[in-house]
Amino acid sequence: MSETLWDWGPEDGVLFSRSREGDSQKERLLEAGVTLFARQGFEGTSIRDLAREAGCNSSLVSYHFGSKEGLYRAVLQGHFDVLMENLEVLKGRDEPPIRRLVSVCRLVMGMHRRYPHLWPLVLREMQRPTDALTEMFQRAVACLAGYVMETLREGIRQGLFREDLVPEHGTLALAGMLNFYFLSEPVSGFLIPRGPETDEIYAQQVLALFLDGVRLPEEDGR
Repeated sequence: MSETLWDWGPEDGVLFSRSREGDSQKERLLEAGVTLFARQGFEGTSIRDLAREAGCNSSLVSYHFGSKEGLYRAVLQGHFDVLMENLEVLKGRDEPPIRRLVSVCRLVMGMHRRYPHLWPLVLREMQRPTDALTEMFQRAVACLAGYVMETLREGIRQGLFREDLVPEHGTLALAGMLNFYFLSEPVSGFLIPRGPETDEIYAQQVLALFLDGVRLPEEDGR
């Protein structure tokens, strides 16, 4: 993939922001929840642990969120909201299919960079799903995956991508290549040192490999 294509749109409009609550104690509890739930799981984290990490009184968990489960839901919802907000930004653009895929790769990579503690939590939940995650996770995944699948379908309609491409399979393949790099860091980090530059190169190469597989061969037989 050309450098020009990947560098296109540096002001890509992706927000990567979360609305900050006026109450700093509530915000600290949310941050504590991200860290501890990812590290210890829902069952392994107590209200006392959360309060200690946030530097506040245990009663504030119930005051702000109703319960530990309420805080857990709020942690997940806050991050999924960021994903959905950014996805709406992408949907609002008039981009050709290949550039849509560039934007999706940047979005996924940016979410991993900005919220590294979130993904171990999501992975833990995928292995042992709870009601707190299932509805939110399915909705977020359905929206993002649906956008990628429609992008692949549009590429097929425009004669850019192979007619035998199954959009659902292509979407899973791209998601797997992008996410595994970050999720496997605890066991593969010694092989591939992580950092912004390495992340960028990896994402570029993933998209190049993916596009080489889905694009129609050029007329010259390349």
